[in-house]
Amino acid sequence: MAMNTDNPEYFHVTTVESTNDVVRDKLGIHPRVFVCADSQTGGKGRKGKKWTGEHGQNIYCSYGTVHDGKVDYRDLASYMARGALATVLMLREITPRLTFKVKYPNDVMVLDTNRWKKIGGILVEHEFRGAECRFSIIGIGVNINQLQFPEELQETATSLIRLGAITSLPQCIRTLHDNLISQMRSHWQHVHRQWVQEMEIINKPVNIVGSKEQWLVKSVLDDGRLVAQNIVTQTERVITDGDTIRYNY
Repeated sequence: MAMNTDNPEYFHVTTVESTNDVVRDKLGIHPRVFVCADSQTGGKGRKGKKWTGEHGQNIYCSYGTVHDGKVDYRDLASYMARGALATVLMLREITPRLTFKVKYPNDVMVLDTNRWKKIGGILVEHEFRGAECRFSIIGIGVNINQLQFPEELQETATSLIRLGAITSLPQCIRTLHDNLISQMRSHWQHVHRQWVQEMEIINKPVNIVGSKEQWLVKSVLDDGRLVAQNIVTQTERVITDGDTIRYNY
Protein backbone atom coordinates (compact mmCIF):
# COMPACT_ATOMS: atom_id res chain seq x y z
CA MET A 1 0.00 0.00 0.00
CA ALA A 2 1.17 3.57 -0.73
CA MET A 3 0.89 6.36 1.81
CA ASN A 4 -1.08 9.62 1.50
CA THR A 5 0.46 11.62 -1.34
CA ASP A 6 -0.29 15.14 -0.06
CA ASN A 7 2.84 17.25 0.37
CA PRO A 8 3.69 18.04 3.99
CA GLU A 9 3.84 21.48 5.57
CA TYR A 10 7.50 22.54 5.77
CA PHE A 11 9.02 24.14 8.88
CA HIS A 12 12.58 25.27 9.56
CA VAL A 13 13.68 25.73 13.17
CA THR A 14 17.01 26.68 14.72
CA THR A 15 17.92 24.69 17.83
CA VAL A 16 15.48 22.17 19.27
CA GLU A 17 15.70 19.20 21.57
CA SER A 18 14.38 16.84 18.91
CA THR A 19 12.78 17.38 15.50
CA ASN A 20 10.53 14.39 16.21
CA ASP A 21 9.09 16.30 19.17
CA VAL A 22 8.45 19.38 17.00
CA VAL A 23 6.64 17.26 14.43
CA ARG A 24 4.56 15.65 17.18
CA ASP A 25 3.37 19.09 18.32
CA LYS A 26 2.58 20.34 14.81
CA LEU A 27 0.63 17.23 13.83
CA GLY A 28 -2.12 18.55 16.06
CA ILE A 29 -2.64 21.30 13.45
CA HIS A 30 -1.39 19.85 10.16
CA PRO A 31 -2.01 16.33 8.78
CA ARG A 32 1.52 16.02 7.35
CA VAL A 33 4.65 17.87 8.46
CA PHE A 34 8.34 18.06 7.52
CA VAL A 35 10.62 19.78 10.05
CA CYS A 36 14.30 20.61 9.58
CA ALA A 37 16.55 22.03 12.32
CA ASP A 38 19.97 23.67 12.40
CA SER A 39 20.79 21.55 15.44
CA GLN A 40 19.16 19.42 18.09
CA THR A 41 20.26 18.95 21.68
CA GLY A 42 18.43 15.73 22.48
CA GLY A 43 18.42 13.78 19.23
CA LYS A 44 17.45 10.15 19.71
CA GLY A 45 18.36 6.84 18.16
CA ARG A 46 17.00 3.32 18.60
CA LYS A 47 17.12 1.70 22.05
CA GLY A 48 17.70 5.04 23.79
CA LYS A 49 20.92 5.98 22.00
CA LYS A 50 21.69 9.67 21.46
CA TRP A 51 22.26 11.39 18.10
CA THR A 52 24.32 14.58 18.36
CA GLY A 53 26.20 16.80 15.93
CA GLU A 54 27.54 20.25 15.12
CA HIS A 55 25.24 23.24 14.68
CA GLY A 56 24.31 23.98 11.07
CA GLN A 57 26.50 21.26 9.58
CA ASN A 58 24.25 18.20 9.31
CA ILE A 59 20.74 17.10 8.43
CA TYR A 60 18.40 16.95 11.42
CA CYS A 61 14.89 16.45 10.11
CA SER A 62 11.63 14.62 10.72
CA TYR A 63 8.54 13.77 8.70
CA GLY A 64 5.20 13.01 10.30
CA THR A 65 1.75 12.02 9.13
CA VAL A 66 -1.62 11.66 10.83
CA HIS A 67 -3.46 8.43 10.03
CA ASP A 68 -7.04 8.88 8.87
CA GLY A 69 -8.19 5.44 9.95
CA LYS A 70 -7.02 1.95 10.79
CA VAL A 71 -3.48 1.28 9.57
CA ASP A 72 -2.17 -2.10 8.47
CA TYR A 73 0.80 -3.33 10.53
CA ARG A 74 2.85 -3.67 7.33
CA ASP A 75 2.36 0.03 6.60
CA LEU A 76 3.70 0.91 10.05
CA ALA A 77 6.70 -1.36 9.52
CA SER A 78 7.40 0.31 6.18
CA TYR A 79 8.33 3.69 7.67
CA MET A 80 11.83 2.56 8.67
CA ALA A 81 12.49 1.23 5.18
CA ARG A 82 11.11 4.33 3.45
CA GLY A 83 13.29 6.61 5.58
CA ALA A 84 16.41 4.52 5.00
CA LEU A 85 15.87 4.35 1.24
CA ALA A 86 15.19 8.08 0.95
CA THR A 87 18.45 8.76 2.80
CA VAL A 88 20.72 6.39 0.90
CA LEU A 89 19.29 7.50 -2.47
CA MET A 90 19.83 11.16 -1.54
CA LEU A 91 23.46 10.46 -0.66
CA ARG A 92 24.08 8.64 -3.93
CA GLU A 93 22.52 11.47 -5.91
CA ILE A 94 24.58 14.13 -4.10
CA THR A 95 27.89 12.22 -4.07
CA PRO A 96 27.84 9.46 -6.72
CA ARG A 97 31.56 8.67 -6.32
CA LEU A 98 31.05 7.31 -2.79
CA THR A 99 29.60 3.90 -1.90
CA PHE A 100 26.63 3.69 0.48
CA LYS A 101 24.48 0.91 1.88
CA VAL A 102 21.75 0.30 4.47
CA LYS A 103 22.61 -1.68 7.59
CA TYR A 104 19.61 -3.45 9.14
CA PRO A 105 17.42 -1.96 10.32
CA ASN A 106 18.04 1.78 10.46
CA ASP A 107 21.66 2.78 9.78
CA VAL A 108 23.10 4.24 6.58
CA MET A 109 26.74 3.36 6.03
CA VAL A 110 29.48 4.71 3.76
CA LEU A 111 32.67 2.97 2.65
CA ASP A 112 35.75 4.80 3.95
CA THR A 113 38.76 3.15 2.30
CA ASN A 114 38.19 -0.48 3.39
CA ARG A 115 35.94 0.19 6.37
CA TRP A 116 32.20 0.82 6.58
CA LYS A 117 31.29 3.77 8.80
CA LYS A 118 27.97 5.19 9.90
CA ILE A 119 26.91 8.40 8.18
CA GLY A 120 23.19 8.47 8.92
CA GLY A 121 20.42 6.96 10.97
CA ILE A 122 16.63 6.72 11.08
CA LEU A 123 14.33 6.68 14.11
CA VAL A 124 10.65 5.85 13.65
CA GLU A 125 8.04 6.54 16.32
CA HIS A 126 4.35 5.61 16.29
CA GLU A 127 1.77 7.19 18.58
CA PHE A 128 -1.06 4.87 19.66
CA ARG A 129 -4.37 5.47 21.36
CA GLY A 130 -5.40 2.03 22.48
CA ALA A 131 -4.97 -0.27 19.49
CA GLU A 132 -5.27 2.57 16.97
CA CYS A 133 -2.18 4.32 15.59
CA ARG A 134 -2.85 8.07 15.54
CA PHE A 135 0.31 9.20 13.72
CA SER A 136 3.80 8.13 12.66
CA ILE A 137 7.08 10.05 12.58
CA ILE A 138 10.32 9.36 10.69
CA GLY A 139 13.37 11.10 12.17
CA ILE A 140 16.48 11.28 9.98
CA GLY A 141 19.99 12.42 10.85
CA VAL A 142 22.83 12.57 8.31
CA ASN A 143 26.41 13.78 8.82
CA ILE A 144 27.15 16.22 6.00
CA ASN A 145 29.73 18.89 6.89
CA GLN A 146 30.75 17.87 10.41
CA LEU A 147 34.54 17.73 10.81
CA GLN A 148 34.99 16.79 14.46
CA PHE A 149 33.66 13.65 16.14
CA PRO A 150 33.98 12.41 19.73
CA GLU A 151 36.94 10.11 20.34
CA GLU A 152 34.68 7.08 20.77
CA LEU A 153 33.18 7.62 17.28
CA GLN A 154 36.38 8.26 15.33
CA GLU A 155 36.55 4.72 13.95
CA THR A 156 32.84 4.12 13.44
CA ALA A 157 31.29 7.38 12.16
CA THR A 158 32.11 9.94 9.48
CA SER A 159 30.64 12.67 7.27
CA LEU A 160 30.64 13.63 3.62
CA ILE A 161 33.17 16.41 4.12
CA ARG A 162 35.58 14.09 5.94
CA LEU A 163 35.47 11.90 2.85
CA GLY A 164 36.35 14.83 0.62
CA ALA A 165 32.84 15.57 -0.64
CA ILE A 166 32.03 19.30 -0.69
CA THR A 167 28.25 19.63 -0.80
CA SER A 168 25.47 22.14 -0.23
CA LEU A 169 23.51 21.35 2.93
CA PRO A 170 20.29 23.01 1.62
CA GLN A 171 20.54 20.92 -1.55
CA CYS A 172 20.94 17.75 0.53
CA ILE A 173 17.84 18.64 2.55
CA ARG A 174 15.76 19.40 -0.56
CA THR A 175 16.82 16.15 -2.19
CA LEU A 176 16.07 14.15 0.95
CA HIS A 177 12.65 15.81 1.25
CA ASP A 178 11.77 14.97 -2.37
CA ASN A 179 13.07 11.40 -2.08
CA LEU A 180 11.11 10.84 1.11
CA ILE A 181 7.87 12.03 -0.48
CA SER A 182 8.57 9.73 -3.43
CA GLN A 183 9.15 6.78 -1.09
CA MET A 184 5.91 7.52 0.76
CA ARG A 185 4.06 7.34 -2.55
CA SER A 186 5.56 3.96 -3.47
CA HIS A 187 3.78 0.70 -2.71
CA TRP A 188 5.20 -1.31 0.18
CA GLN A 189 5.91 -4.34 -1.99
CA HIS A 190 8.28 -2.28 -4.14
CA VAL A 191 9.81 -0.51 -1.12
CA HIS A 192 10.30 -3.80 0.73
CA ARG A 193 12.05 -5.41 -2.23
CA GLN A 194 14.39 -2.44 -2.65
CA TRP A 195 15.09 -2.26 1.11
CA VAL A 196 16.06 -5.94 1.23
CA GLN A 197 18.36 -5.48 -1.77
CA GLU A 198 20.04 -2.46 -0.19
CA MET A 199 20.76 -4.29 3.07
CA GLU A 200 22.33 -7.36 1.42
CA ILE A 201 21.53 -9.35 4.56
CA ILE A 202 19.96 -12.51 3.09
CA ASN A 203 22.09 -15.63 3.78
CA LYS A 204 24.43 -13.68 6.04
CA PRO A 205 25.39 -15.14 9.44
CA VAL A 206 24.27 -13.11 12.45
CA ASN A 207 24.86 -13.31 16.17
CA ILE A 208 21.94 -12.59 18.48
CA VAL A 209 23.22 -10.88 21.62
CA GLY A 210 22.62 -13.18 24.57
CA SER A 211 22.64 -16.34 22.44
CA LYS A 212 25.68 -18.56 21.91
CA GLU A 213 24.22 -20.01 18.72
CA GLN A 214 24.87 -18.78 15.20
CA TRP A 215 22.09 -17.95 12.80
CA LEU A 216 21.69 -17.38 9.07
CA VAL A 217 19.21 -14.77 7.81
CA LYS A 218 16.74 -16.40 5.42
CA SER A 219 14.18 -13.66 4.77
CA VAL A 220 12.79 -10.27 5.80
CA LEU A 221 9.10 -10.39 6.70
CA ASP A 222 6.51 -7.82 5.58
CA ASP A 223 6.62 -6.31 9.08
CA GLY A 224 10.40 -5.80 8.87
CA ARG A 225 11.43 -8.64 11.19
CA LEU A 226 14.10 -11.13 10.18
CA VAL A 227 13.63 -14.88 9.85
CA ALA A 228 16.85 -16.64 10.85
CA GLN A 229 17.87 -20.29 10.65
CA ASN A 230 20.08 -21.98 13.22
CA ILE A 231 23.26 -23.01 11.41
CA VAL A 232 23.56 -26.27 13.40
CA THR A 233 19.97 -27.44 14.02
CA GLN A 234 18.35 -25.84 10.94
CA THR A 235 15.47 -24.61 13.12
CA GLU A 236 14.09 -21.16 12.40
CA ARG A 237 13.15 -18.24 14.61
CA VAL A 238 11.95 -14.68 14.12
CA ILE A 239 14.29 -11.94 15.28
CA THR A 240 12.14 -9.29 16.97
CA ASP A 241 12.71 -5.60 17.66
CA GLY A 242 13.73 -6.53 21.20
CA ASP A 243 16.69 -8.54 19.92
CA THR A 244 20.10 -7.03 19.22
CA ILE A 245 22.07 -8.60 16.40
CA ARG A 246 25.65 -8.35 15.21
CA TYR A 247 26.75 -9.17 11.68
CA ASN A 248 29.48 -8.35 9.19
CA TYR A 249 27.95 -6.01 6.65
